[in-house]
Amino acid sequence: MTTFASYVQSINKKTTIGFSLLGFMSILIWIIPEIIGFNASIPLRLLTIVLLSIYVVLAFEFVHRTVIVLVAATIAITIGITTGLFPADESLEFAIHSIDFNTIGLLLGMMIIVTILAETGIFQYIGIKMGKVSKGNMWKLLVMMSVFTAVTSMFIDNVTTILLMIPVTISIFKIFRISPIPFILAQVLASNIGGTATLIGDPPT
Repeated sequence: MTTFASYVQSINKKTTIGFSLLGFMSILIWIIPEIIGFNASIPLRLLTIVLLSIYVVLAFEFVHRTVIVLVAATIAITIGITTGLFPADESLEFAIHSIDFNTIGLLLGMMIIVTILAETGIFQYIGIKMGKVSKGNMWKLLVMMSVFTAVTSMFIDNVTTILLMIPVTISIFKIFRISPIPFILAQVLASNIGGTATLIGDPPT
């Protein structure tokens, strides 16, 4: 009960901070253009608030990121159409022609593969194996983890690879009682290098 109560309390505190920050930023967005004499339309201000809301909600993890992105996109489109910023008769056709379905298909397939791999625990297994093979040799472990991260990033989105590998790295170095920060930095660099090697390793670029 104590753990649950503390969990609820932390959520309430996080929610309060998040909404307070969002409210403060919304007020600034509304009054700063007036102060500096910038002619910002109401739709533009509302869309800016929606954009900032996405970052705040993602940062404080109120809801799943998929939900907030879909909700924010719906709100933004509604604001744009109702205020005349996006002409309804032109916006739908323009939006459909602007979608790159090849990229969406690639990302969707990659997300499915990554989710399945994460559920199998393959990353944890390989991380533990590398820790055993290195036999406490930090340089050997650094090379193995960096190479594995780089190679994995060639076939899976490099950001996702890092998000999956960092918890494994931290858990390994809790056993060794050593700071994992140098190894995490090496993995980040290796992930970026591996991601640039293939088109699917770093889809945004």
